[in-house]
Amino acid sequence: MLTWLGFVFLVAFAGSFARVMAQTEGEPAEDVGASRKPDDAQRSSNGVVASSAVLASGAALKAGMVALAVTLKRFFRTPLANRVESIDLGECSEQELDDLCEKLYAIHSKVFDGVSREAFEHYVIRSPAARTKLDIFKHRGEWVGYLAIHDFSVWIDGMEFIVRRGETGILPEYRKRNWATKKMAWDGVRLKLSHPTANIYVLGCFVNPAMYYSLARFMYELYPNHRSQTPREILRLMRQLAELFRLEPIEGENPFVRRVGWQVKERELNHERVMRSGHEEIQFYLALNPRYKNGYGLEVLFPLSMKNLALSFLNSVSLRSHLPWRIQR
Repeated sequence: MLTWLGFVFLVAFAGSFARVMAQTEGEPAEDVGASRKPDDAQRSSNGVVASSAVLASGAALKAGMVALAVTLKRFFRTPLANRVESIDLGECSEQELDDLCEKLYAIHSKVFDGVSREAFEHYVIRSPAARTKLDIFKHRGEWVGYLAIHDFSVWIDGMEFIVRRGETGILPEYRKRNWATKKMAWDGVRLKLSHPTANIYVLGCFVNPAMYYSLARFMYELYPNHRSQTPREILRLMRQLAELFRLEPIEGENPFVRRVGWQVKERELNHERVMRSGHEEIQFYLALNPRYKNGYGLEVLFPLSMKNLALSFLNSVSLRSHLPWRIQR
């Protein structure tokens, strides 16, 4: 039920957002399924303005929607189409895979320590996943980063799951452009829409607090987190997935901490800044995984459900618009 409610919410929000976007452009909006633009009374009855419970009033909601529209216009103003080359590795020849590995490992080695070329090839290029998609990020024609997304089909306790995993490496000077985050979000929506009833989870093992922070700050449902205890059934699933994917536990460390080996090349100045950070998400990560520089990763899991996508999207837009509210589980 919540799956389809999330989908309906996304559609409703998109319709309302389109109208506000058009208002910010000074042009009339095309209202799908209607021959004329609805008046205020009609908009109040269509359920979209019901979210005014989140904000203080209808006026506050309208102001908030305009702020969201402006933010999203800015967010999508620089499309990724000319900056990303997508490759289906299943269609590549052996020579093409070797060439890809050679070029991408050169970028990877500028970002990470602790990973041999053979290990990189196994995880990124020749993954045993059912499907692997590779995105190459470019700047002025030069390769500056990569994002590999792997989808595994696994059975646990008689139930089938799609487990999405990934690796990304982007040269430091291009990280603030959020290319990988945008691509992962869009690909996640596409995966869920193509498998609306499937049990889909994203499993990560974050070797840097900044990676954890980039998601935990806006995700509605993500484990572990500083806001709530991880449910028992999620703990069990995380333990089973860690065993399935051979994420090695470390004696004496938190149960969420796993031996990964990937070490982010981080200047000492940046490390000291991270340690002094006032962000709750970063301090939570450091409390669980203080020795991340040894190549230890924090196991992270979140469901790729319509509800989680919709509410996390709203949280993300709220953050970008500097609005005071967050939807928390």
